[in-house]
Amino acid sequence: SWRVALRLQNFSTFPMRYSGIDAKLSIDGKDVGALSVALDLEILANSGDVVEARVQGGSALPQDRDIAYQLEGTIRTSEPSERFEFERSSRLSPVPGVANTWR
Repeated sequence: SWRVALRLQNFSTFPMRYSGIDAKLSIDGKDVGALSVALDLEILANSGDVVEARVQGGSALPQDRDIAYQLEGTIRTSEPSERFEFERSSRLSPVPGVANTWR
């Protein structure tokens, strides 16, 4: 399995309480799994925090190059009660000198 660190950013001007994240993860254009995180986390206005998720069944990634990724799913909040669809695409780079770790 893979351990994934996710940064949640509250762009609002008031605090929000996050209750969960459900997302599909793609690496190099291939679906590699889903992640689901139940939360009870307040993030202050214009601030962020990091949560950890697990993806089961991830295969080894190449250590010698950057890799494209995409996360697509839903973030749920309980205060106020909302659902937000999101999509994030970027690249992962291997951490020099640290095996099996990307950022």
